[in-house]
Amino acid sequence: MPRRIDAAASVFDLCPLFVLLVIAALAIAQVDSAILGMPLPLRDLSIVQKTVEMLIFAIPFALATGAATWRGWVNVLAAGLILPLGQTIMPWVSTETIWALPFVYDPQVVALDGTLGFQPSFVLGTEFARDPVFAGVCIGIYAAVIFPTALVALAEGYRGRRTGPGALPIFLVIGGFGFTLYHLFPVIGPASNFIGSYPYPALFGHDPGPRNAMPSCHTAWVVMAFLTSRGMHWSIRAVIAVAAIGTMIATLGTGAHYLTDLVVACPFVLLVRAVCAIELSLMAPERIGPALSGAGMIAAWGLAVLGVVAPAAIPGLVPAAMLATVVASFWLEHKLALAERRASRFPAAAAMQAAPVGMDRS
Repeated sequence: MPRRIDAAASVFDLCPLFVLLVIAALAIAQVDSAILGMPLPLRDLSIVQKTVEMLIFAIPFALATGAATWRGWVNVLAAGLILPLGQTIMPWVSTETIWALPFVYDPQVVALDGTLGFQPSFVLGTEFARDPVFAGVCIGIYAAVIFPTALVALAEGYRGRRTGPGALPIFLVIGGFGFTLYHLFPVIGPASNFIGSYPYPALFGHDPGPRNAMPSCHTAWVVMAFLTSRGMHWSIRAVIAVAAIGTMIATLGTGAHYLTDLVVACPFVLLVRAVCAIELSLMAPERIGPALSGAGMIAAWGLAVLGVVAPAAIPGLVPAAMLATVVASFWLEHKLALAERRASRFPAAAAMQAAPVGMDRS
């Protein structure tokens, strides 16, 4: 087998830039917290812990890519830092939404979910309370939300090709866009909204609750991981599919989200996919169409959440709109993926897309 060229530079080459962006965001969060008297995000930062976490990710990435140059090692070390540093900023994100957003729109979302004739989060919350083993498994999957993305990134390095900027940068883009949408549609979720009456309040039933429910970024992260695992070995896709299902069940059962939050996560994923479709030109119709469609569907649901429109007043409209949103989002994302495949700058992209991990990579 001929020696393979160091693939890290082509697969993880954007990771150093995104690490710098996270560091800049942490610096802003640190200053913001100091000014407002909030807990400092770097107050309890352990350099040793973050170094260990980085190596846990970076070493497999280096082995997968066959990193053999200084640039390759810089890239895989940066790739290893993205998820640990991304987690560091999350406590500030939660606290900031509480401070900045005094009003929440949970009653409107409760009404939207209620058009189904029941509250999906309460149904699963009751099941979680009845079956702690089932709840524990789903919550464990929910807590390991970074695992599907890390698995996709590992496979991307092994194959020497990626989707858009890669699984790790896309993970950060979801977090950044999600944080922005939290400020447009502040929602705290059923457990915090129904303190004392939610059937499974163990994790999220506290006041004040972070305004981080709309859309569900947990759902967006695992759905994105599944979509960007196209062409990988069936076993990888199966693991990610199980993780996605378990995560979505947990988001409802723990009371972190309403079903509407998960529905809005679908056009949110479509929007992020279009923004990150860097294989296509910025104004390509195959990219602009999904981006505008995703943004339009998010805006439509946003108007309902903010009470500007009242679709719940029309029988059957909200359930039909939920189904249409999910179907349209995945159909448009599939068309976007086909356009990306045709435009890929990676050699023999179409053939590699269908080749399972484990085949000859030379």
